[in-house]
Amino acid sequence: MTLYDRLKSAPTKGLKGCSLGKILQALDVKDREALQAALLVPYDSDDRISNAEMARVLQDEGYDVKAKTVETHRRGGCGCGASRATK
Repeated sequence: MTLYDRLKSAPTKGLKGCSLGKILQALDVKDREALQAALLVPYDSDDRISNAEMARVLQDEGYDVKAKTVETHRRGGCGCGASRATK
């Protein structure tokens, strides 16, 4: 077996993602687009929902997410691998 074959068949860890990323994946299209849009509102915008308030809204919907997770996801510091709006 060649190195290429061995690397191609080696088990991978997969993209872990954060709990917010997993929530996004589980949502229907309409809710996912709404949450993604809310996450990308610039920090200095009057339309921005705070990390704490966004976590509360998601918790009210039955999701287990903390404000710190929202913050980390927004700044791209989680395992989701996508860039996001920053401060």
